[in-house]
Amino acid sequence: MNYSDWQIYKKGIISKRAPHIPLKVEVDELFKYFKSGCYVRWYSNFDKAESEKFYFVIKDGDFSMDTISSKTRNMVRRCISECVVQIVDYQQIARGGGI
Repeated sequence: MNYSDWQIYKKGIISKRAPHIPLKVEVDELFKYFKSGCYVRWYSNFDKAESEKFYFVIKDGDFSMDTISSKTRNMVRRCISECVVQIVDYQQIARGGGI
């Protein structure tokens, strides 16, 4: 079993693979490897014909700033202006990640 296909997220063991790719699931092994996990979540039969109560929303197509409303564009621009991108060392991260 490839444990790199899985991650812990909010107490759950979650598959990192795309939902349309088949995945081998051995629940007992996952609980032994990820000791803090409380449940396992994965997807199978992603694109089957029958309808269920669970579905994915997939955005397929181009996206640009011109396609969103002016209010949303303004919010995106403000958020981008507040971002700080820099190289950090491990000591800075250990101190809490502050600038």
